[in-house]
Amino acid sequence: MVNTGKEHALEIDLGHDQRGSRIIWDTKDSPTLTVTGHEGCGKTTFADRIMLEAQRDGASVTRLGRKGVPLPSPTIMNLDYGDDARIIELLERAQAEQRRRMSGHPTETDAPARRPLLLVFDDFDAMTQGEVSDERPCGAYKTISVLLNGIIGQARQTGMAVILTGRGLNRRTMGRYLAAQLREEATHVHLGTAPVTPLIRKSNHSHATTMIVNTEADMRTPFGWGAYEDNTGAIRQLRTDIDGKETGR
Repeated sequence: MVNTGKEHALEIDLGHDQRGSRIIWDTKDSPTLTVTGHEGCGKTTFADRIMLEAQRDGASVTRLGRKGVPLPSPTIMNLDYGDDARIIELLERAQAEQRRRMSGHPTETDAPARRPLLLVFDDFDAMTQGEVSDERPCGAYKTISVLLNGIIGQARQTGMAVILTGRGLNRRTMGRYLAAQLREEATHVHLGTAPVTPLIRKSNHSHATTMIVNTEADMRTPFGWGAYEDNTGAIRQLRTDIDGKETGR
């Protein structure tokens, strides 16, 4: 749902925790969500579910991903990895919109321009393959990384939300600065992890994400199970409401 008390914000229902309580991603409090997990654990399906919910709640949604991966809705804008010029243009427009919102200036039609904006990078590490050297972005990704850093940095004030999915989202796959920014600020979901009780007991802001990804990364668990870490470092078990038939995604 749209968080009416917080302009531009979305409240996305991700599933429930080990106590049966709903897990809500509030984009005003934490506008960036990273989703990791082994191949076939449901990262794309999970992102599709979020995109559909955000679209139903009035958000403008853009998905960036590998060519040929179907969209969950034909009305969601799509860009394929490899078209670097269009990706850079999209991110530059997103930054310009952020500047307009921060200045208080209306765009072409003010009401639609105030709605939440969601950017989804599916299989982000597929886009960056061969574009990171010694933990530093290179090629066209160097420009993309700088723009994305800026967008994430201003997301909370401007109604922008960003999702990145990938098998590995770390300094080797995205560069040290973006990885550090996400580790400090992002909400994180790791699919394919169960149970996470030891992680919950040991959770702290400095090490929680590393523990989730490295300790339990390749456990083969029932489809839709995972771990949720909020932007304070607190970990909860996550059971997502996604269709187990789509395990190849």
